[in-house]
Amino acid sequence: MDELISKQQIKMKMKNRLYNKKMIVAITIATIMVFMAGCDSFLDLKSSNNYATVSTIEDVEAILNNTQIMNFRSPCLGEASADDIYIPDQVYDRITKNSSRDTYIWKETDYGQASSPWGTTYETVFYANVCLEALEKMSAEEKQEVRWARARAAALVFRSNAFLQGIWIWGKAYDESTAGNDLGMVIKTNPDVNEPSVRKSVKDTYQQIIGDLNDAIKYLPNIAEVPVTPSKAAAYGLLARTYLSMRQYETAGLYADSCLQLNNELMNFNTDINIPAPTSSVNPFNIFNKEVIFSTVIGSFYFAVSPTYAVIDTMLIYSYDDTDLRRRVFFRNTANGAAMRGNYSQSSSQYFTGISTAEMMLVRAECMVRENFVREGLELIDWLRTHRYSNGIRPALNMEMTQQEALDMVLVERRKELVMRSLRWMDVKRLNKEGRNILLKRYVNGEEYLLLPNESKYARPLPTDVIALSGMLQN
Repeated sequence: MDELISKQQIKMKMKNRLYNKKMIVAITIATIMVFMAGCDSFLDLKSSNNYATVSTIEDVEAILNNTQIMNFRSPCLGEASADDIYIPDQVYDRITKNSSRDTYIWKETDYGQASSPWGTTYETVFYANVCLEALEKMSAEEKQEVRWARARAAALVFRSNAFLQGIWIWGKAYDESTAGNDLGMVIKTNPDVNEPSVRKSVKDTYQQIIGDLNDAIKYLPNIAEVPVTPSKAAAYGLLARTYLSMRQYETAGLYADSCLQLNNELMNFNTDINIPAPTSSVNPFNIFNKEVIFSTVIGSFYFAVSPTYAVIDTMLIYSYDDTDLRRRVFFRNTANGAAMRGNYSQSSSQYFTGISTAEMMLVRAECMVRENFVREGLELIDWLRTHRYSNGIRPALNMEMTQQEALDMVLVERRKELVMRSLRWMDVKRLNKEGRNILLKRYVNGEEYLLLPNESKYARPLPTDVIALSGMLQN
């Protein structure tokens, strides 16, 4: 408990840094500007040097420590499009926003960027670029400081994370043979809104992410005192995610291993948490528990993925064994079905999207099995399961199973452990490139909607006003 209080106090101190006069000016200007990034019609209304008010290392750190902007802006569109959740008919009928209804059934829809996942993604990118530009303008003496280098590295990590979550949503699944031509993200590396918005390729997007994370690693602390700030472990974890989504499994496994060498702690669900009553909405997890390496969340829900509407897929719920505590910890019973409550976040209504030790173990195990180290991968999975089942009582693992059987089993455990982490959409895309033929279905008032494997709709549409104002190519 003393450790938790200490971390909370540190977090409050970080937030309090925002309340200096210069930062109020900077944040106000940037908030207005970011929603219009890439919109030529706005250029006459702003001055290109408005964000010059950010000039000191204290200013930069105040932005980077603003969790509402840098950590709580994960886009929700991938989760809204994936198959972890469904919306009951009686709930769907009450949704008044057409874009939410249409997105749920993968229909082309019209939504504006300012309040959309695209807008919030590029808000984080914008603030990171403001920090990077301010740091570059500092004196040579300042650039020799460890504090300067860490601030720059942190900004690179935040920007990389935003690009990574974005490419999973708006880009096609990575395919080495086509990635050079497939449309990716707008790679904004400075805060100048006069710069035309141009979509780079999927390959260029991933190269930017990898380059920035590798640049950042050498200047970061091994472990963050409070996991809302980037660390080496966080950067290794993001690189593991990056290479996993590229299906470069050997490299993904190595980065996951590097992350776990810095932190491999697991909670035991038998002893480390109190399981609430079945219908309680109380989140049983402490924020910044020992599994959290880097904390990011979906802070707002533009689409119907919100816990207000969505319930967990019934077949997914059935996949948990009777003694698997994750069923009782992660979910609560409602009149409509099982709803998510167990997030490594501030509340049950915020979906955690950050890096955890359990995720890295699952990445490492999957990559081990794919490299034909089957027994080693299964042993790592079984170690995780000992911390998740009631009193460690779990179905025995056959350590002699084939490589394919082991991979199937690891992927099932991955889905059960990482439910509602904004990872499933990426997983479906990468696994379908390997012929898994995962077919997504929605049922609305007796009508069936299908999303076929590798269909073009897996690259979700950009906001229509962004396309209209920038002239970029639409998915």
